[in-house]
Parts: sequence; structure tokens; C-alpha cells
Amino acid sequence: MTVTGEPPKQGIGNPEEVVHYLNLLLCSLIFIVGITGNGIVIWLTGFQLKKTEFNMWFLNLALADFFFILWLPLRMVSLFLRRWPFGLALCKGYYFLSTVNMYTSAFILMAVSIDRCIAMVYPLWHRNHRPKRLAQKVSQCLWVLTFAMSLPLAFYSTLKETKKNVSICFVDIYVASNVSDTQNSTSQRGQQMLANVLAVFLPIFICGFLIPLGVITSSYSVIAYRMKTERLRFNNLYRLLAAAVLSFFITWLPSRILGIVQVIAIYSLRKEVLQHLQLYLPLASSIGYIM
Repeated sequence: MTVTGEPPKQGIGNPEEVVHYLNLLLCSLIFIVGITGNGIVIWLTGFQLKKTEFNMWFLNLALADFFFILWLPLRMVSLFLRRWPFGLALCKGYYFLSTVNMYTSAFILMAVSIDRCIAMVYPLWHRNHRPKRLAQKVSQCLWVLTFAMSLPLAFYSTLKETKKNVSICFVDIYVASNVSDTQNSTSQRGQQMLANVLAVFLPIFICGFLIPLGVITSSYSVIAYRMKTERLRFNNLYRLLAAAVLSFFITWLPSRILGIVQVIAIYSLRKEVLQHLQLYLPLASSIGYIM
């Protein structure tokens, strides 16, 4: 996964050029819409509306998106210049905060689904005995957890000078240009890649995607079953939550699939596959931040 890559070959209709500008356009739209939309949510839930438990969930969700989107211009500028001009510290900060955003969104959506499931299964307990400010306390714990789980991205992200003396910001587990090194020393490179996968990709895929997907699917299955047996209708609250959950997993699915394909390609030494993935993975990551 790279924020910037080697400059694509110039030419109208060149796939690399098309993907490059599509990525830049997508990041620009995400920034404009994200700053506006999340800013409104923060203003409403934080300062205008009553501080209910539900509003606290969405306030923290909007804060996670808003803080990351503030850093998105770094990526936009790097895509425009076709290089990373901001130095190592901001490179690490970008990847760290992007991962914090991903984990926080997944964990908060998971927490909300569990909360709604308990409210449906045990309505009296939820109404009368649920601890006060539970959403605030859980959100604080989730922020600490996501910061800790995002540290590997800050550790593994770095800068590299390409053959054309272009500085790129990347996470080394995903770099396709190291395939020749792998072929020269298969055993040593395989051990390094195993360590990188365990430290970077597996936690993101399992903790940031599979586990939340399983918990949320199970929770809303229980909610749907209870509503069906008790002949209740889905209100706007559940429709809003369902839309947020579907948006999150649909937008992150391409990145997760390509991540798995890339790890397999690295171990099988498929250089041509890695070269294609190096082009499309940054775009897939940008799609993930639409949510």
C-alpha cells in the first residue's frame, strides 16, 4: 500500500494514468464531502442535540472520520505531485491516523450493534439498569485500543527513493518492487514477510474487518428475528445504522480482498500480480474512506 508510487507512464488512455487521476478525484471528493458532513454531525451531536447515548456513538464516529480527513490533503498533494514531499514523520502520521480511523469506525459500529441487540433482547434491563454514560466510557476505551493497535503502521511505514529519485511513502509489507530481493533470498525474505503479515495485515483484516463483520451480522440477525416474531417495524434509527454498517463493509471489501491477494502473490513470487496490485491497492484504500 503506497500513498504515492512511481510516476505512471504518460498517455491518454493509459490505465495507470486513469487510475492515478481517479484516485486524486476520489480523495478530493471525500475531503470536501467528509469535512462538511462530519463537521455537521459533530456540531449537532456535540453542541446542539441532547447528549444521549446514541448521539455519543455517532459523535465519536464522526470525530474519527473528521480527524483523519484533515490529513487527507497530504495524500491529495502527493498524488498531484507524484511524490511524497512531507518527510518521514508525516508519512508515519498519515498511515497511523488512517488506521485509527478504520479501527475506530469498525469498533464503534460493532459497539452500537451490540447495544441495540441488548436493547431489543433485554429492553427492561437496558432501560432501567444500563450504566450511565456507558457509550462515553466504551468510546474512550475504544480510542485507546485503536491507538495501540495502529502503532504497527507507524513502525512499518517509511520513505523510499525510487530509481527516478522520487520519494514515496509506503508500508513495506505491500511493496511490489522488492520481489527481486525475495527471489534472491527466499527463506530470509519469507521470514521477514511472515513477521510483517502478522504485525500489519492480519490484525487489520481480522480485528478491523472479520470480527466486526461477524459481531454486527449476528447482532442484527437477532434484532431482525425479534422484530419479526414480535411483528415490529424497523424505525429510522435501525435504517440509519444498517446503512452505516453496509457502507463501511462494502467500501472496505475491495481493499481487504486485494490485500489477501497481495499477500498470496508475495509468497508465490508472482511479480506481475504485485505490479498490478501496486496500482490498484491505493485506489481501493481510498474507496474505503468513502464511509
